Amino acid sequence: PVHHVTTQIDQDVVDSFAGTPLLAFAGIGRPARMFDSLQAAGAQIAQRLSFADHHPYSAHDLTRIQEEAHRHGAEMITTHKDWIRLPGDWRERVSLLPVSIQPDDAEALLQAIETGLHSPDPDASKQAASAGST
Repeated sequence: PVHHVTTQIDQDVVDSFAGTPLLAFAGIGRPARMFDSLQAAGAQIAQRLSFADHHPYSAHDLTRIQEEAHRHGAEMITTHKDWIRLPGDWRERVSLLPVSIQPDDAEALLQAIETGLHSPDPDASKQAASAGST
């Protein structure tokens, strides 16, 4: 089953950057949604940089991000998913944008999870059947 969620960025974080240009970068499935959410929350986005989902940031990428931020006089901000993939010294330089998710139907989602947890493992059943036939 497909379950939909609503994402929401942390407004307090956005408010803390009031009047500060931001360079927002992300290597997620739909980075434009993150950028649009930031802008809708009142952030001043000077530059948007999109990377492929699960992008491993290279030294070249990081240099480009830093140069673009400097060129725009912007603070760097990204998602937690991207921030965690940055080298340790970069985590001190890049702000983290917390995003929360809320399932549209939390009860149905929990039911699906519980059903999945209590379903027999098809591979385990096959192994037990073949072990009994020897």
